[in-house]
Amino acid sequence: MNQLTDKNYCIMLMGGYKTYLNEEGFKVFKAAMKSGVKFVEVGDKMINVSSVVLATHASEIEKTEKEKRGDWQCEYGEWHKRGEECAHGYMKQIQSRQ
Repeated sequence: MNQLTDKNYCIMLMGGYKTYLNEEGFKVFKAAMKSGVKFVEVGDKMINVSSVVLATHASEIEKTEKEKRGDWQCEYGEWHKRGEECAHGYMKQIQSRQ
């Protein structure tokens, strides 16, 4: 069962490790990073600021990972696996005729 989460922000570290934060936690993390500290406490973890590769909305991380796998997004905004053809235009034509 999929559950909704409020952890919509992601911190990606060297080595590909990721941790997710809610909006408030992300604001606190950004403020701590900007203050020049060497380590930031995130939940029960201490993160070395110098190991942070990217800190952004989780959707950006997801998009980047899909593109690395070779997935692509069609003009209808849907994601497709590498080599998969898009039939969304065809499906839209069929639906508009009904």
